[in-house]
Amino acid sequence: MPAGKKAPAPVAVPASTSYAPIKSVGVEPLTDAERAELESIMKVDLNTAAALEIEGISGVGPKMAEAIVAYREQHGPFKSFADLDPISGMGEKALANLTQHARISGVEGGTSPIVPSPKAATSGGVNINTASLEEIKTIVGPVMAQSIIDHRKENGKFKTVDELDAVKGIGPATLEKMRPKVTIE
Repeated sequence: MPAGKKAPAPVAVPASTSYAPIKSVGVEPLTDAERAELESIMKVDLNTAAALEIEGISGVGPKMAEAIVAYREQHGPFKSFADLDPISGMGEKALANLTQHARISGVEGGTSPIVPSPKAATSGGVNINTASLEEIKTIVGPVMAQSIIDHRKENGKFKTVDELDAVKGIGPATLEKMRPKVTIE
């Protein structure tokens, strides 16, 4: 203790003071199955996530995230983590990290793959003014898809593709990636 400073006086707790354990009221602990399901849902789905969402996974940089999305767009949805192996830069360490922090829809612990409606597939892109959340999630991740829906509800239909730039989370680079995948009708 520095010279000239006094140590704080100890605090006396009366002997009659008792502390009851804190009890949670009305909350049951999760079962192992419920915990596993919750953890699976919270993981980034590599079959539906946009590059920005994949980049949010610890240890995944922008180049790897873009490579994952490009490979998925070229070869279709992933069926297992082994499908990631041919991606440039995908080593054992990166693959192990993804298996821990991501999921692949349509496989055990995931959800069914999202398939665009026939209307979206035949029009040359997703009509951003009429598409459902699920249809928009085929071109961007779930958070950005919800932002597009919210913006559309608040501001009405988009008149041009360029107006997507006003949606929270969509900047010029993202807009350019989306442009060939969307239509405005």
